[in-house]
This record gives sequence, structure tokens and C-alpha cells, in this order.
Amino acid sequence: MLNYPGDDTLNMNRFKAFIRNSIWGINQYRSPDMLYGVENEDQARSDYISFIGLKTLNIEVEKTGFWVKNLWPELGCSSDGLVTDQVEVHKHGLLEIKCLKIFSEVAPMDLFGKINKKEIKRSDLYSSCFGIPQSNNTPLELKTNHIYYFQIQFQMAITSCYNWTQLV
Repeated sequence: MLNYPGDDTLNMNRFKAFIRNSIWGINQYRSPDMLYGVENEDQARSDYISFIGLKTLNIEVEKTGFWVKNLWPELGCSSDGLVTDQVEVHKHGLLEIKCLKIFSEVAPMDLFGKINKKEIKRSDLYSSCFGIPQSNNTPLELKTNHIYYFQIQFQMAITSCYNWTQLV
């Protein structure tokens, strides 16, 4: 029998809500930015597959489920995809999709033009997960002190895909 604090219905409902929210992680809060990301993840994956497919025919992307490391069975992660490149020496990498609000209005390839025209502030870019690029030829780089960086490192450790991750 499950013991819970008190015996009235109100206390039982609170106890169930605590278990549901805090222990099982059900009904977690989602900010508007998180909802935007969830709503656009499948489209971002399709766009990535189309874009990468134009560059090479040797890439496969597959959705994956929850990964658990045998060495640490209490730890797990769910990457947004496994990328296989038949040509590369290190064939397997991960796909991590982040649908950032900053890109709801502008494509990443148009970002520098918008910054140069002052339509987007450099500080807006910097306040997200990216460092401030120095020129148009510099790729966007994830800040090494941002939570996404640690998430990707953790996923690489759990999945044993140590070589690379595509952040989309």
C-alpha cells in the first residue's frame, strides 16, 4: 500500500501531482520558446536532410529513441538523430536540433546580412547560444559555457559517438 501524507482527497491529489511532476517529469512547464522548438523540430530535421543531401549522397539520418549507457545504466539521453556518413573515417555522429526563435525570422545563411543592416543586433545573437562571429566567413560557434554544449557532450558520452555532432 502506498503511504501518502494525510488521508483526505486534497492531500492525495497534491501527492499525486508531486509524483507526476517532480518524479516522473510529466506535465513539465514549457516556455513559448520550447513550444516553438518542439513544433518545428520535424521540419528542421527534414530541411537538414534536404540540405545535406544536396552536398552528398552518402549521408543517412535516422531518428533514434532513448539511449542508455551500459556502464552507467542510470544515465540516458535522447539525441534528435544518428547521422551516418559512409565516406568519412568516423562514420557515425549525432544530430541535435535546436529551433531558436532568432531563426524564425531569418535563415542562418542570411544572418550576417541582417546584422550588417542592423535588422538584428549582434547582442541578440550573443544572448542566444552562439558566440559573436568576427566576419561573414566565420561559422557560428556554440558557446562552450552554454547548456547546449554540455548537453551535446553528455549525449556523445552516452551514445559513444565521440567524434562529431551536427547542431542544427
